[in-house]
Amino acid sequence: MTFQNETGLIYLMQNDSNILSVSCPWQSMEIHFGAANVKWCEQRLCSLINEPANAWSNILYIFLGLFLIWKGYKNQKNKSGQFQFVFGCVVYIMGFFSFIYHSTNNYLTQIFDFIGMFFYVYLLLSLSLYNLKIITARFGLYLWLALSIISTLMIPLSRLIHFPYQAIVGIAAVFIVILQVIQFRKNPANYPVKPLIFCLLFFISGSIFSYLDVKGIFCNPENHFMQGHAIWHLLSAVGVYFSYLMFSKQISERISK
Repeated sequence: MTFQNETGLIYLMQNDSNILSVSCPWQSMEIHFGAANVKWCEQRLCSLINEPANAWSNILYIFLGLFLIWKGYKNQKNKSGQFQFVFGCVVYIMGFFSFIYHSTNNYLTQIFDFIGMFFYVYLLLSLSLYNLKIITARFGLYLWLALSIISTLMIPLSRLIHFPYQAIVGIAAVFIVILQVIQFRKNPANYPVKPLIFCLLFFISGSIFSYLDVKGIFCNPENHFMQGHAIWHLLSAVGVYFSYLMFSKQISERISK
């Protein structure tokens, strides 16, 4: 990242995790486990939460997860309630692990951040296959867990060969979109088109902000209220909600047949 003035160079030095004092919270974890494979724009603080904007912006995931867990608990006697409960747990875990990662910033907690994302994308992948009647519900559960475990084990290998393990999530997302297109073509009259469109719009918009953040284009390291990656968290959380609406309708139709 290139800065145009002396102040910017100071922030660049502060953003270098190796320059932070070992007395800072979590710095010993980074020394022991290593750094994550990405540095976001936000200047890291010597505090319990060293990226406040990127950490606290996960609160929307957490609230959404708790809301769906509550709905699932109220409807626990039927299958739609079970779906709401599981979906809510996954969203909560994804938000909580992301909060922990952006509070601590090291390789170990980044792995947990990816575990949360793997749980989410592979849940959608398994649900897509189930809705297409390619797999049973039981096999979908095994597939979800197996893919999450395998992808987590691939992170150390990806790190070793310098392959961005963020791509694993991206590849899974592409397969989900392909399966949804197949689902639409099979039953266009009953397909939840609007939730899919809004889901994609929010995820794509959030991805643009995240890309601009990591490239230093939309970047103010001093701003601990709003960052490009924090905007990604907020927009993608809305996208997650629309993905819930989309799959909720599909699951309701699937279990009613």
